[in-house]
Amino acid sequence: MDRFVRVDGCTVFSLVERKKQWQREAEEQRARDADAEVPAGHRLMHDDERLQTLDHVQMSTYNMTHCLLTLSVTTDSVILTSSH
Repeated sequence: MDRFVRVDGCTVFSLVERKKQWQREAEEQRARDADAEVPAGHRLMHDDERLQTLDHVQMSTYNMTHCLLTLSVTTDSVILTSSH
């Protein structure tokens, strides 16, 4: 009978552990749901990292556009390169 000692006002240990397990499972499910929104090969970025990446892409695009605009392209150069 020692196993079945009744203590009023206390929650059974197995119920406490079960609640913790349910909470862990719910957190894991939320993490899986968030990952499901991200396409394969991609990852979520923090806002500051995302903004830095966008600034880098914008600067790269600006630099590439500037370099392309500085090239001298005429109809003669297209004809010369296509004939060789």
